[in-house]
Amino acid sequence: MKPPIFILGVPRSGTTLLRTLLDSHSAIACGPETPWLGGHQPRSVMDLWRFLREHDKGYCASYRMDPQVATDAARALVQTLMDRYAAARGKRRWAEKTPDNVLYIGFLLELFPQARVILLSRDGLDVALSTSSVPQHRKNISPFLERHLGLGPGVPPVENNPLTALLRWRHWNSLADQALAGRECLRVRYEHLVTEPETTLRRITEFVDEPFEPAMIDYSRFRHDFPGWEWGSAD
Repeated sequence: MKPPIFILGVPRSGTTLLRTLLDSHSAIACGPETPWLGGHQPRSVMDLWRFLREHDKGYCASYRMDPQVATDAARALVQTLMDRYAAARGKRRWAEKTPDNVLYIGFLLELFPQARVILLSRDGLDVALSTSSVPQHRKNISPFLERHLGLGPGVPPVENNPLTALLRWRHWNSLADQALAGRECLRVRYEHLVTEPETTLRRITEFVDEPFEPAMIDYSRFRHDFPGWEWGSAD
């Protein structure tokens, strides 16, 4: 079985577009974001994994078991959930895209060390404007995100404005560079994706070891899952 694919990138960098294009491939299912996976929700697989491995009342300490057992169990849980989703879509492989998971790359690669990682980047000023200017079609989906930006674990939210959005863009890209240093990943520019879609998608499909399918570009022909709570999907 081929390894999973993780799409990473600062919010408003085009990650929803890229996941929709990949989801249009006959072999790849790339569904909605996974706030239940990384540590940005209080009830996440990552928080459970940490508790089982590290807490003095957790599984490893209480049962005197190697932490790798908890990692294997967390991997099996995520693999089962995502494999079932892919199979329900008639696909044999899954991809995942959640911008906040830029903060938890270490966890993702601990579970799936062979994963194919695509890091999408976009001009920082464009990201700042797209973040701070909320168009009408995204109003009231998340009033909190309209007004606030999260910078990371343990950091209070800040006001959503062009300056803070630009600072977050710089900070999160720096974190991604650090986490992926020395590791193979494919870096893709949003500007290339929208101006040279076929050339860029050929690079991406080659990287993830799948054949390029021209139909991917015409992504509106296919069904995609866009839940109402997912802010970026309104686009």
